[in-house]
Amino acid sequence: MGFFKCLLGSLAIVAVGTGGYVAYDKLSHHPITVDRVIDGDTIDVAEGDEVTRIRLLNIDTPELGHEGRPSECLAEDAKAFLDSLLPRGTEVRLEYDEERTDKYGRTLAGVYVDDGLINSQVAAAGLATPLLIEPNHRFYPEVLSAAETAEGSEKGIFALGPECFVSDPQAGSTLQQARSDLDAANDDFPRYLRSDEDFNKAIAKASATKGALNKLQGLSRRNLEQSDFQKAAYGTRFQDEVQETLTQAREQQAAQDKPITKEKERREEELKLRKKQEEREAERARVAEEAKQREAANAATSRDLQAGNSTASSPASTGSTSNSTGGNRAGNGSDGYTGCRAYGGNYAMTSIDAQGRSYAKIDCSTRIQIG
Repeated sequence: MGFFKCLLGSLAIVAVGTGGYVAYDKLSHHPITVDRVIDGDTIDVAEGDEVTRIRLLNIDTPELGHEGRPSECLAEDAKAFLDSLLPRGTEVRLEYDEERTDKYGRTLAGVYVDDGLINSQVAAAGLATPLLIEPNHRFYPEVLSAAETAEGSEKGIFALGPECFVSDPQAGSTLQQARSDLDAANDDFPRYLRSDEDFNKAIAKASATKGALNKLQGLSRRNLEQSDFQKAAYGTRFQDEVQETLTQAREQQAAQDKPITKEKERREEELKLRKKQEEREAERARVAEEAKQREAANAATSRDLQAGNSTASSPASTGSTSNSTGGNRAGNGSDGYTGCRAYGGNYAMTSIDAQGRSYAKIDCSTRIQIG
C-alpha cells in the first residue's frame, strides 16, 4: 500500500511540473504547516513529523546578527513581518523552481498562503531586495514588481541611509558626519567672509570643510565589507556616495579657499599701507618735535642776546662811572668791557662782568663773538 502512495505522489509531481516548474505533491496526506520563522526569508515547515528548512526564492532580507555581530538594519523587522504573515501552525503551499536546494541544504521554494505569494509580500513591505540566481527565476518578476513599488514609496530598506550599506556601521556614520560638517561649514560663509569682525569665522568654516574632506578621503581608501544582502541591495552605492560627497567637498573647499586667500592678501596689503602711514605720521611727529626743540633753543638764545643788549645800552654816565670805577671792577675781576654781551648760547664765556658773571663779548650787529 505504501508503495502505491509513493507512486501516486510521484505521478502528481510530474503532472504538475510539465510547465517547466516542479510543484508541491498535492496528494500528500499531511498538510504543510509553519513550524517557526528563522529570519526574514527563511522558515521551518512541518509535514507530519518531518521538519524542513525553506529558503524563500527570489528575495533576500537583511541578516540577523550572529557570532557576536549586530543585526543589519531592519533584519529584526523583516523577521517580525514574516512572523506576522506566517504564525506557527499556518498551512502553506510550497512551489518550486528548477533547483530545489541551495548550498546550505535548504529547500528553495515559493511559499503561498491560499493564493498569496509570501515572497512578494515581504518585498512589497520594503523588507527584501529582489534576488535572481539562475536558473531559479520563476517568482522573480512578481517579487521585482513588488520591490519596485516599495522603492517608489521609499519603504523599508529603500529609505535607509549609508550606515546600512556596509557591514561597518561606523563607516556610514562617518559619511553622515562629513556631510553634516560640509553643510555647517557652508552655512553663512559668504556673510562671514564680508565681515571684518567675523572673518575668523569664515576661516574656521573653511577649516571644517578641509576636515570633512580628510574624513571622506579616508573612507574612499577603505576596503569595506558587505554581506550578501548588502551587495544585492546596495552594490557599490556606499562608495558611490562617498565619491559624490568627495566631489562636493573639493568644490566647496575651492569655493572657500579662493576668496579667503584673496581677502587675506587684501588685508595684508591694507596692513602694509597702514604701517607706512603710521611710519609717515611718526616721521612727521619727529620732525615737528625737532623743530619745536630748535625753536625753543632759538628763543633761549634770543633772550640771552636781548639781555646782553640791555647791558650794552646802559647810560654813558654808567659807562663813565664804570670807567671811573674801573679800578674797583678790575679789582673784582671785571675787565671794564661795555659793548654787547652774551650770557648764554653757543659762545665761549671768557669774560666776567662787574657782578662776577661769565659772559662773551659779541658784535652787536653780527652777533659774532669778539675777543
